[in-house]
Amino acid sequence: MYLRWNWCRWKVSGEQYDDRVVEVVWDQNRDTWKMLRFRDDKREGNFKTVVTSIIKSIKHGVEAEQVRRLSLSSSHSHFRETECGCIL
Repeated sequence: MYLRWNWCRWKVSGEQYDDRVVEVVWDQNRDTWKMLRFRDDKREGNFKTVVTSIIKSIKHGVEAEQVRRLSLSSSHSHFRETECGCIL
């Protein structure tokens, strides 16, 4: 239903959608992708392998402790923890 509603809305808008890169986010409530914005600053989208890696990362997630361990290793010393505990 949600996809059909969006498709109809996009269709009547008259806006050019072909050959444009779109930024999306996974909507867990609707179990589908939700469009955030057009990326007219990009000429081409990501390669399939990049998208596949991102989806795997989203499914498996990363725990804060894993990031902290990486931040402490010498090969990843460019990470640093802020006062609030965020990793930069």
